[in-house]
Amino acid sequence: MTDRSRPGTAAARAAAPALAVAAGWAAAQAAGLSIASFSHVAPIDLPKAPAAGVVEIDLPEEVHHVCAPDLSDLRIVADGAQEVAYFVSWSEGSDKGERVPAALLDATFVPGVSTTVIANFGEKVLKNRLDVVTSGTAFRREVLIEGSDDAASWQRVREKAYVVRVEKGAGMESPFERSAVDIPPNDMKFLRVTVMNEAGDAGRIEVQSVSAWDWATVPAVTAEVEVKSLVRTEEKDGKSVIEIGLGHSRLPLYDLDVVAGDANFWRSVTVLGRNEAKRVERFGMEGGGTGERTVDVPWETISSRQIMRFSAGGEVVESTRLDLLGSRVGNLRVEVSNGSDRPLDVRALAVRRLVYSIDFQAEAERKYELYAGSPGAPQPAYDIGHFIGRLRADGVLRAGVGPLLPNPASAPAQERAPASERHGWIVWVALIVLVGVMAVLVFRLARRGRPVT
Repeated sequence: MTDRSRPGTAAARAAAPALAVAAGWAAAQAAGLSIASFSHVAPIDLPKAPAAGVVEIDLPEEVHHVCAPDLSDLRIVADGAQEVAYFVSWSEGSDKGERVPAALLDATFVPGVSTTVIANFGEKVLKNRLDVVTSGTAFRREVLIEGSDDAASWQRVREKAYVVRVEKGAGMESPFERSAVDIPPNDMKFLRVTVMNEAGDAGRIEVQSVSAWDWATVPAVTAEVEVKSLVRTEEKDGKSVIEIGLGHSRLPLYDLDVVAGDANFWRSVTVLGRNEAKRVERFGMEGGGTGERTVDVPWETISSRQIMRFSAGGEVVESTRLDLLGSRVGNLRVEVSNGSDRPLDVRALAVRRLVYSIDFQAEAERKYELYAGSPGAPQPAYDIGHFIGRLRADGVLRAGVGPLLPNPASAPAQERAPASERHGWIVWVALIVLVGVMAVLVFRLARRGRPVT
């Protein structure tokens, strides 16, 4: 079986609000925020207006690229004038279960072959996973599981499952252990667990404990990220390095899967990230003034762990995914420590990101647009966050987002002419008014016989 767990990652919230009571578009304009403040805009492809409930859209990668990480500079506008309240959510997934320990009865063993115990749960217990803990420090043992309600007649529940333990070695942060065995859901009172001796096992295997779980997994809502560029560096000092570009910055990454061609391996892997390779840095100069220089942006460590695969007898036990939750980058550097082994045959790096969704209420015959990218924009907060659950219960209409393009109402500051050039007539009117006022003052002073200053 394939182990797709991510060690060290706690269960995440199923839907986290990013934004929640605001004064509307007019107030935003009064605070200096207008449509022209946003660098990009995209149409919302609404097939129809829902009679009730909300419209839901998924944010494309391009939105994360132009927005702040907290999405504070994101707005929905109706008919080019009215700000529309919205709610942002995402799902990081969750795992939960209740452990039920079993009393171990009638332990028997066949020297050099296997050890068998009967796990008595005391009553009928719903379960879909077992934890089988055995003695030893380094092993890969086959497990057979049978079930019964009376401990007399038995039926096969799961065969050719494996429990694994690897001692801490060079480049390893901690030992690796996988004692969990997934089984078909059942509520049998007794389970008979047989652990087979491995070739290197000497003497009797002790089955130290057996626990049952009714395990539930809520998967995260993710999307595959296309790798736009991939560069491999030559193997050096027992390390392979692969750098990949994802095409967009500030992506909310979820995980990375190392797709390797080797049948059996155990390697330490570190993932580093950054958004750009270079940045402009300002510095003070002797004698006053400031200068600019281009400097390299350092890589920052995102995740580090061991990946592994054991293949034998047609069964595969593997753990090849690295958790990237919390990182918002567009470039990754993957370092594989090979030790004295030949370089790992890395065939691909599969990256997933979290999918952020926006819910809002829509009306018929109105045009809705998504505006993004306005540095320094305040974080909005809307009433809709307090009753989004009830609105979703009334119905959710899925809609799409068109291409994100430069906002025609907003030209980059460096490309815009000075205000005096764009509105020259205002300057001339002001000068004429000023000359007229001065003339009136001079005339009045002259009539009163006062010196003109």
